[in-house]
Amino acid sequence: MVAASPAPNRAAPVTPPTHSAPCEALTALPAGTSCVVVAVEEGDEALSIRLKTMGLHEGRGLRVLREGKRLIVACGATRIGLSAAVASQVLVRRISSP
Repeated sequence: MVAASPAPNRAAPVTPPTHSAPCEALTALPAGTSCVVVAVEEGDEALSIRLKTMGLHEGRGLRVLREGKRLIVACGATRIGLSAAVASQVLVRRISSP
């Protein structure tokens, strides 16, 4: 009689979590917060193109350097100044808080 070999030890595939931090306007973040751009609200096509040209596009990592009516964000090695009106149209997801 031959002993049956045990079934191979296979781990179940790992599924990434489906929950994530909620999206919020860039104006809601305090200085020192790192985030990722999720979307730029539609409406002003020229503004959307200008923001993309400056490097503010989906998936781009940012860090808020100054908050308020005149925000400053670090986008890679570049610093970008945005009015609160423009920054309110940039939707982001927090990565870390100060």
